[in-house]
Order: sequence, then structure tokens, then C-alpha cells
Amino acid sequence: DDPFDVAEVFEKLREWLRRDTGCAQKLVGDTQVLPLVVFALRRFPHNLEVARLGPGIVAGCCQRVPGCCQRSSDNVELMIGAGAVQQLHSLMDVHAQDASVQDHCCVALWRIAAERRADGAQTIVGTGGLDRIIRAMHVHAHNPFVQANACCVM
Repeated sequence: DDPFDVAEVFEKLREWLRRDTGCAQKLVGDTQVLPLVVFALRRFPHNLEVARLGPGIVAGCCQRVPGCCQRSSDNVELMIGAGAVQQLHSLMDVHAQDASVQDHCCVALWRIAAERRADGAQTIVGTGGLDRIIRAMHVHAHNPFVQANACCVM
């Protein structure tokens, strides 16, 4: 019930995903943690730390890893099914002025869209993602990270 506890858990998950992406992806996929990540984002959308860290978890879980592509593809499907795309859009709406949230959400959407086996790109477009991505590019026109990652989604 405490968003700061959620942020602490998210921070640890991000560390694991950065250090050993393949093993961390397998762990979160096998333990059914992914829907809980989306639930936490839905529960605490206004907490800036949760909003900044959560998309990094989504991105890390969906990133392709050499020799581990099947796991990332499975994770993308789980994330889409749990409503991650819609929740990322919601975070982009709530925190439209925060460049970090916009950047991290764009990375997460990029990773979801890059997985061809799942319907990530169609889900992003069908739920109004392009409008949000273009808005992020306009609002944060001088932020090269938002610009680059937003372009990668498209």
C-alpha cells in the first residue's frame, strides 16, 4: 500500500534486468511478476518515482536478448495482456511534463513494438499511442533522449 515500497522493488528489479537481462526476464516471466508490475503502475500512477521506474521494468522485461528471444517475446505478450500499453499511455498523460517519464515510456513502448510475434505495434497504435508519442516529442523538443526513443517507437 506504500508507493515508496513499490519504487524500491522496481529499483531492484531494474538493477537485475540491467545486470543479467536474460536470467531476470526468465525469473519475472516464470514467477508471474509481470501482471503485478502493471497492477502497481495502475495503483500508483501519480507517484513520480513509480512512474519513472515502472516503464524501465516493462522495457527490460521486453528487451530482446541474444539466445533468449523467446522469453522476451513471451513477456511482451504477458505485458500486452496485462494492460501495460494502456498503463504506459496513462503515465504519459499524467506526467506529460516530466521528460524522464516520457523517455522511459517511449523506451518501453519501443521494446513492445519491436516484438513482431506479439501485436504490440497494433496495440500501441490502436490505443492512441502515436498521439501521445508525438505530444511527448513536442513538449520535450529539446530532450534528445525523448526524441530518439520516440522515433524508435514509430
